[in-house]
Amino acid sequence: MKFDISYTIDALPRLLEGALVTLQISLLGFVLSLALATSLTLMRETTDWRWAHRVLAVYISFIRGTPLLVQIFLIFYVSPVIGLDIGPFLAGILAITLNSAAFVVEILRGGLASVPSGQFEAARALGLKGRALWGKVIMAQTIIA
Repeated sequence: MKFDISYTIDALPRLLEGALVTLQISLLGFVLSLALATSLTLMRETTDWRWAHRVLAVYISFIRGTPLLVQIFLIFYVSPVIGLDIGPFLAGILAITLNSAAFVVEILRGGLASVPSGQFEAARALGLKGRALWGKVIMAQTIIA
């Protein structure tokens, strides 16, 4: 059997379209997962709501314990059953966002654990509170660590 390059050349435009869609989904999922993970990490560290901690622990455990392909299938096929009619593009973005966010939350938790408690005390001694304390001091060091 001979290899014929003409099939590959004929399929090249469709392959490039698929690569572009993959790139779009990956970039959007990456940006949204960073935003979601940062929000979830801040919620985990700044609230004392036990139910929120439990829901977040179940979410992280479920997402980290199941393959991404299973999550994509669940989101794509289960969302119409519960009344959400989302297309394949949005389902892919949502699945990658939720999957990546679960892993990034754990990465940020580890980085946050490496920030010395003296940094919190020093920021509070300077009069920083809330958003300024977390955004300018703690999260900056968490991301770098």
